[in-house]
This record gives sequence, C-alpha cells and structure tokens, in this order.
Amino acid sequence: KELEQFQEMRYGRDYLFLCSEQRQLKEQMADLHDQIDFWASQMEQYDHMSDNTSGGEGPMLPLEEYEVHQEIHFEHNTRVEAYNELVARFNRINQQQQSAAPS
Repeated sequence: KELEQFQEMRYGRDYLFLCSEQRQLKEQMADLHDQIDFWASQMEQYDHMSDNTSGGEGPMLPLEEYEVHQEIHFEHNTRVEAYNELVARFNRINQQQQSAAPS
C-alpha cells in the first residue's frame, strides 16, 4: 500500500492504471524532470552570480563565464529534449490505446 501511495505521488494518480510501457516512461519522465529542475536551478544560480560579477570582474574570466553558461544550458536543454521525446512516446501509446478501444 505504501508503495502504491509513493508511486501515485511520484508518477501521478493514473500511474497504477497504466500499461507497463507507460509506467516505465512515467518513471523515466519523473527522473528527467528532477534533472531538469536541477539544471534550471544551476542556471538561476549562475545568472545570479553573473549579475553580481558585472564586467567580468568576478571570480571567473568572461570566456570561462561563457563556457560555464553554455555547458549549463546544454545540460538543461539535452534533458528537456529527452523529456519531450518521452512525452511524445507516452502520448502515442495513449492514442493507440484509444483508437483500439471499442466505441
């Protein structure tokens, strides 16, 4: 029962009614969502730090700032793309199930 409550809280109310492939996708989506949140917080911290080091006079040189900024955005965007691919796969399964269901 506790496992079911955790799964519902973590993956959504519909989790227990999904097919196994959709459950796997939901789990992967939740993990990626956590990673996206992490990289988004890194972007916020970096942007705040950059605001405080105007003119490149902070602890990093302008080129280093640019490289860090690019890496953070790359990590974030890579995960967003992967998340969107999972959502598309999940939605395709839903459409297949709906078209196969008797009317």
